[in-house]
Parts: sequence; structure tokens; C-alpha cells
Amino acid sequence: MPLQPRGYLVCGDLGEFTSLTNSERKSVLEVTMRECAGVVPVWVNVTTITSMAAMDLAQHAAHHGVAGCVAMPPYYGDLTQEELVHHFRMIAKFGPAQMIIVDPKGSLNQDSKDQLAQFSGSSLANGTLDDFTCEAATCSSGGLLSPENPATATQNMKTHGLARFAKAVLQYRDLDVGPTRAPSQLTPVEVVRDCLAK
Repeated sequence: MPLQPRGYLVCGDLGEFTSLTNSERKSVLEVTMRECAGVVPVWVNVTTITSMAAMDLAQHAAHHGVAGCVAMPPYYGDLTQEELVHHFRMIAKFGPAQMIIVDPKGSLNQDSKDQLAQFSGSSLANGTLDDFTCEAATCSSGGLLSPENPATATQNMKTHGLARFAKAVLQYRDLDVGPTRAPSQLTPVEVVRDCLAK
């Protein structure tokens, strides 16, 4: 019997969350929740560059009944440990009951991790956004959460490449992701040349 996913992670690294607006991220979650309602739990990545935007996404996720959220420290800026803890505290306060905190760059020191571990429903994970482990779940295969060891999926990704493996998983599930997204508004060549000349 094949491994059944514990849930889906929406808008993770493979979901190109950094190239989506917050409105697009909310729409992706809403469609996913409609399609997966009662079939499999849905988790959502709420990582952004600001605490307010992350809180907004987390509150939206809670409103739509997700199983939990996954968050990383903001990926721009030089935040203090106190600011990082406050960032996650706000997500936990306004978001779903469960939160997995992933820290791939090692931004959190041990004292901050100890504080975060005290948040109700929070789990600290090791790894990256689409390939992590913690007591709440294991995530691999580009967003499939499972309590099982993902060694086979991880080996397939390393052997065949993450993008190719993820596309195969989506095709297996009869999901067409379509062509690569282009920027919503192309920058004129003249503007690029002017920027490079300065």
C-alpha cells in the first residue's frame, strides 16, 4: 500500500510563494480547501517579509479551517531575537491552532527556540520549507506531509531532481501545473539598461 499523505502543504517553496501576491496565495488556499474538504488535511505556508502580512495570511488560513500553518523567519531584514519571537507569537495568536516553525538559515538562537517551544500548538522543525521533520509531521515530496519516514521520496528527489520529481507527483495526481509563470508585468529593456548604467 503506498504511503498516504497526512496532508498537503499549500504555497511552499515549490508553490512559488515568493512570486505570488498575498491575494493569489489566499485564492490558492481557498481552491485547495474546496477540493480537499474532508479528504486530507491542508497546511499552509504563511511566510512573508513582514509580520503583518504573515498574520493576515494566518488569520485567513484559520478562517478557512486549515489543519495548521508553516512559517519561517522573514527572509529579508536583520531582526533581533526578540523581534523574531514576537513575529511567531503574532502568527500563533491569529493563526490556526497548530504551527510548524522552520528555520533553514539558523536565524533563531537556542533561547528563542526555547521560548517558541512554549507556544501552544507550535513545533520546531529541522530542514527547509518543503523538506522538514518535527514531532508534528515530516514534509517531503514538495509539500506532502506524512508522519512516516520520507526516505524513498527524498532519494527519488535527489536522484531525479526536485522539479522533475514534483512534476511527476502532480501528474500522478492528475494535476496540471501548466507552464512556468512569467512576470505579471515585464520590465521594458530600456529601464533595465538605465538601471545597469547607473
